[in-house]
Amino acid sequence: MIDFNAELFVGFPRLEMSIQGIVAEGNNVVVMGHLSGTHDGLFLGVPASGAEVSVPDVTILTFRDRQILEMRYFTDLMAVMTSIGALPPNE
Repeated sequence: MIDFNAELFVGFPRLEMSIQGIVAEGNNVVVMGHLSGTHDGLFLGVPASGAEVSVPDVTILTFRDRQILEMRYFTDLMAVMTSIGALPPNE
């Protein structure tokens, strides 16, 4: 995850994340957010395209003894890759 995030911020150096909502139940916390930014650098082998990207994301955290035991992250990477021209548009 650290390596992916490092590459993400190279490709999208001014990436913005807004939190849309947080839900907590028991030892689990779900953070619903939205990522947006401009593809200004190399990302997953794709050179800068100048394309704007805007996708929802979700992080699920599981805690034990006040520490993060597990973290799962979900976003629409296919939409990102389509937006920057790495994949053809879905018709």
